[in-house]
Amino acid sequence: MAFADGPAAALPLLTAKTSPGTPASRPWLDGAPGDELDEHMRTLLPLAEHERWSITGAGSTNDGPTDGLTIALDRGPQAGRCSIRTMLRTGLRIGPRSSVHGQVTDAVATASLAVNCLLLDAVPEGLERREAIAAMDAAGMRSTALAEDRDGWSVEPLTLDGTDYALFTRAIPEGSAAHADLGWATIAMWSTGPLFPGPFRLAEVESGDDLRVR
Repeated sequence: MAFADGPAAALPLLTAKTSPGTPASRPWLDGAPGDELDEHMRTLLPLAEHERWSITGAGSTNDGPTDGLTIALDRGPQAGRCSIRTMLRTGLRIGPRSSVHGQVTDAVATASLAVNCLLLDAVPEGLERREAIAAMDAAGMRSTALAEDRDGWSVEPLTLDGTDYALFTRAIPEGSAAHADLGWATIAMWSTGPLFPGPFRLAEVESGDDLRVR
């Protein structure tokens, strides 16, 4: 199953996995329930050890090592859940069906993915299939338009290991979205409320590190 929360042209071909017990009310966001992250991956996390987060999605290219990981910080109903996806740069590859694909890397595609995830979070549950598809299509078109409007994005520092990376942020009626380029990976972030303000750290994550159960 491929992650399906970005415009089709910008999506990596990923095999979705989640940690045990992950809610799967929106399978296009969270992957298939019951699968586990089977390798560790360097991931953007909150700096504070007490911040509780859970693994909500993971993926790999051509069933290889994990190269995309999403965590969620549950801050309660007032602040809203904030999701952070770390995507390793894998380069462009030829898949088993001779299609060329790779992870999202450019600013517009990463921004579009972040906004699209946010808009899909706002899609009501229980829609008929036709309504759900229409809502997803509308979210994809709107996310692309917002991502391409670069003047609408603000920039602030994302400090990691002494380096200030550029974190591009944008607020829309449904919530907030952000994206960053760390060189070796790209970051997409979204929340139905304000974004998690940080600070952040980089750490190797395994399925047993999921703090939802602690």
